[in-house]
Amino acid sequence: MKFLFALMLNFVVALSVGHAQTIQGKGSSFPLALYLKWAAIYQKQTGVTIDYTDIGTTAGLDSVKKGLATFAASNRPLKEEELEAHGLLQFPVVMSGVVPVVNMADVRPGRLRLSSAVLVGICTGKITRWTDPAIRQLNPDVFLPAAPITVLTRQDSSGMTYLLSHYLSRSNPEWKSRIGVGPDVKFPVGLAVNGLDSTLAQLIQHPNSIAFVDYATVRKNRLTYVQLQNKTGHFVAPDFGSFQAAARGFPWQGAMDNTTTDAPDPSAWPIASPSYVIVRHRHKNNNTAVHMQQALAFFEWAAGHGDQIADDINFVPMPLDVKMAVIRSVSDRLLDSEHVK
Repeated sequence: MKFLFALMLNFVVALSVGHAQTIQGKGSSFPLALYLKWAAIYQKQTGVTIDYTDIGTTAGLDSVKKGLATFAASNRPLKEEELEAHGLLQFPVVMSGVVPVVNMADVRPGRLRLSSAVLVGICTGKITRWTDPAIRQLNPDVFLPAAPITVLTRQDSSGMTYLLSHYLSRSNPEWKSRIGVGPDVKFPVGLAVNGLDSTLAQLIQHPNSIAFVDYATVRKNRLTYVQLQNKTGHFVAPDFGSFQAAARGFPWQGAMDNTTTDAPDPSAWPIASPSYVIVRHRHKNNNTAVHMQQALAFFEWAAGHGDQIADDINFVPMPLDVKMAVIRSVSDRLLDSEHVK
């Protein structure tokens, strides 16, 4: 199968395959392990170095806007008006998402069931114990400890916080009006910790706690995940199929600014969204245009050759039909941009 980001375009500069270059990427910590793995293989095959640094989504986007990086990785999409204002385009690369995980004795992974209403109650302090009737109703056959719920949240700016707050705001108008959506949202209850490593450490130290982490972390650390009730009423587990299902059913064209929480597919994981790449498509000189083309060539290669690598290290590739729609959209957008003559 052949993917055609760069090959379909007639840039004003030519890509010099034989001349090694270093392409700078910055942004979210979520795709770091995957980008490092892809980059190592790509460098051996092409001589092009992809240097990705996880400085956070906000800082990564600022770097691209200021010309300090060729691409950024973000767990939250930019809207059309912001992309246009800065001459940027974005596209999804792999699926990510938030998975509630618990530290509860005698509860196996996937045994506990929660709904969006229950999650809102836990995260607002209206549900404070595991024996709350709302939790019991969903879990009649699960032993629930008569213990307080310790809610672990992120103190630092996090794409996972953005995605979780986005989901909760869609589920509950009160959350949307009182607390809002964003990477820095402060939850009204719980213990706020700084970073993923601290979150995992606190989860271990606090029996009967609940935390919110990404799917790759769940798989890597074999955490006790919950099943969630999705938009269609089905309880689903976080797995390869449920994350790919969440990517389907959305229009992958134009700005591609989809946050795929509450996807309509009956098998979709409800707190899912792609990890996006954001690049500049309007350039002041040929050098930055070449760097953009090199970045697109890298992600073109990854689309065709990176799925097994991604799965091996616990990442979920985009479905094939979504990839093809994305490729068409990126190509159309670049052909329409001012630097293509």
